[in-house]
Amino acid sequence: PHIRDYDVVWLEELLDELIIPIPQDELSRRDRAGYVSVFTMMRVLRDFVGSAPDRKWVNSRDIGKYLKSIKISDSNMLEELKQCHSGLRTFLMERACNLFDVKFPGGKSGRGPDDHSFWVRVKGDTSKILIDEFKRTQFFTKEEKEFLEDYKVDKYINDASYIKTEVASEEIKSVPQNSVE
Repeated sequence: PHIRDYDVVWLEELLDELIIPIPQDELSRRDRAGYVSVFTMMRVLRDFVGSAPDRKWVNSRDIGKYLKSIKISDSNMLEELKQCHSGLRTFLMERACNLFDVKFPGGKSGRGPDDHSFWVRVKGDTSKILIDEFKRTQFFTKEEKEFLEDYKVDKYINDASYIKTEVASEEIKSVPQNSVE
């Protein structure tokens, strides 16, 4: 008659088991001082995604290829993004969520099992967001200043810049509507 099924569980006693700290090597990769600030990364991404044909969604593979083509000192923008912000997905979701919409396609959209690409588009007028980020930027590195002096919106964009976006868009259109998630 006086049987207890469960004891009281005190969460305070289990916090060390429930909360796993971020490994030190990952912490050191995050927000390390790199050649480019968050402002510059946002601006370059916004310019590329905003220049897409018909201002539609852009495939993340095209963004990566584009960033890799932009040299800054002895590195490129993609390497800077990976080393300073843990990659494109993390940067967009944590640092630039007010600037971009991100869409992760479902599994039935003609994608292969190893395709982890996603879609990105600019959210409306982003000028104020970029100006605010510019104001928050404490300093620009010498390499970043040189890059910005030479940077033009269409300098790195060419006919092949959006090839993955076009191919993926066609594949999605060819899938019957009821099977697209």
